[in-house]
Amino acid sequence: MPGGKTKFNPAWLGNLDNSGHNLSEWCKQDSTNCFSAFCFVCCKTISCCNSGLAQLVGHADGQKHKQAMKVRNDKGQTFLFKTQEPGTSKQGGGDSEKKTAFLKPVSINDQVTKAEALWAMKVASCGYTYSSCDGIGELFKVMFPGQYADQFTMSRSKVSYLISDGLGPYFRRDIAKKIQTSKSPFALQYDETGNAQYKKQCDVLVRFWNEQKGEISTVFVKSLMFGHARGDTVSNAILETLSETDYELPIQQLIALGSDGPNVNKTIWKNIDDHKKALGFAGLTPFVPCTLHVVHNSFRKGLNAYGEDAEQLSVDLFQWFKSHISQREDYAFTLEELGLDEELFIRHVQCRWLTLLPALERILRHWEAVCQYFLKDLPQRSKEDHTHPQLKKNTRYIRICQVLSGKECKAQIQFLVGVGPLFEPFLRQFQKQEPLIHLLYSETSALLKSIMLRFIKFDVVGGKKWSPTYND
Repeated sequence: MPGGKTKFNPAWLGNLDNSGHNLSEWCKQDSTNCFSAFCFVCCKTISCCNSGLAQLVGHADGQKHKQAMKVRNDKGQTFLFKTQEPGTSKQGGGDSEKKTAFLKPVSINDQVTKAEALWAMKVASCGYTYSSCDGIGELFKVMFPGQYADQFTMSRSKVSYLISDGLGPYFRRDIAKKIQTSKSPFALQYDETGNAQYKKQCDVLVRFWNEQKGEISTVFVKSLMFGHARGDTVSNAILETLSETDYELPIQQLIALGSDGPNVNKTIWKNIDDHKKALGFAGLTPFVPCTLHVVHNSFRKGLNAYGEDAEQLSVDLFQWFKSHISQREDYAFTLEELGLDEELFIRHVQCRWLTLLPALERILRHWEAVCQYFLKDLPQRSKEDHTHPQLKKNTRYIRICQVLSGKECKAQIQFLVGVGPLFEPFLRQFQKQEPLIHLLYSETSALLKSIMLRFIKFDVVGGKKWSPTYND
């Protein structure tokens, strides 16, 4: 620039040198001099005060720079190069910061492997299906054109391998190291269920004090596959998991087992307890089943005694309208005639106790419409459409009409809607992740008192200090 010097212009980084490389791949502004640039491939300062961009391009034409760029872009070799990064130390009380040279891995293969590992962890953490990874590499090439995306490959089989055999062992070793280092007790949780491959799958999780996070963490360890999941088989598999090479969890720190119901897996607990004692360690804490299952099973016992018709009606109504558009439309006309808002019935899953109360409340609000539709409107329309013979043979329709024609079902629904709120807060409270053992006694006492107060005087139940959460 006539009469002055040319300052470094960040817009130059978008230009290409004579070798076809973007200047941003090897150049940046010198942090100490606005009239200079810094080549972090050659680790050299380049003056641009005279002819600006031309001086940077001239540096790129040098043989040493070309050789360094060739090595840097080699896809088959891992190598290191220097870069200048500011430190925090100061010399002699001055204001100038000390510059320190660092070595960084810059292999393209390493960067691509890192990207694939990050994507595999994203799939695992968000629950993406493995099949969703098919063709994701081609999508990334279009979305993020560049040398890393060009080398990125992913498929359902590769992501499965990365998670199970690549990342899985690393995280399991990390968990074992944290438990061994902390010296604190831990508990194992296991749950047996059937899977889509028609095998008995037992998921094993570990619950321990995480010093890094300052909280109790629950982490998945391994899935065990069985044909017949007998107590001896499951307990031996859990003990083998604890003692696996490279993932050894110190059995002396194991203090408890967590499982489902109150009357299952007692053999597993006894076998592991005996094994600990045989090794000279203290046994497990007394068997404490899942509190939620105890409360749910008690509610289920009561439901079997009084409320089966109401529960079956909630299932039948949802299934009747689930996949039939014409039936939904006919029912909408009935709601419109009665001046009610159009609402579909809620699905109740019999093993999920929290879904019953909303389903019954919806039925109770639409009781008049349900009776009119199934007992009057639907038979009339079927006669007009000449489908009445088929309707009379429909098992679900017959069952719904029998329940609606009786007087007991509505009473059952009203009873369950009145009793359900006593159980629901307890069941929701103890589904949380954080430790709640310190609340178990008080909350259980409050639940029992709230139920007993439905038919016993408060003076007989006793107790002045209890949570009003379950009070009706």
